[in-house]
Amino acid sequence: MANFCPCDPKDATYCMNGGICYTVPSMDHLSCSCPENYKGSRCEEYQLQSLALNDPDKGLVAVVITLVILILVVLAVVIYYLHNKEQQFYRKVG
Repeated sequence: MANFCPCDPKDATYCMNGGICYTVPSMDHLSCSCPENYKGSRCEEYQLQSLALNDPDKGLVAVVITLVILILVVLAVVIYYLHNKEQQFYRKVG
């Protein structure tokens, strides 16, 4: 923080959640440098970490889900067809 100065001791509690208070010499305004997972002008907002997948992983997940759904649909059609064939067989025999 080359162009920033630490806040006066009386303003030390301006930033919340462990944020570091500083001023810009050319401005009469307090600012905060927030620790990880906090944001806001005074570090008052907690920001949950997200485990977002990167783009290639999203594509792979989409392909796998699509294939699983397709396999389940084909399996359901085969079971339905075999069940109907079995029912027709028993109707002819019985």
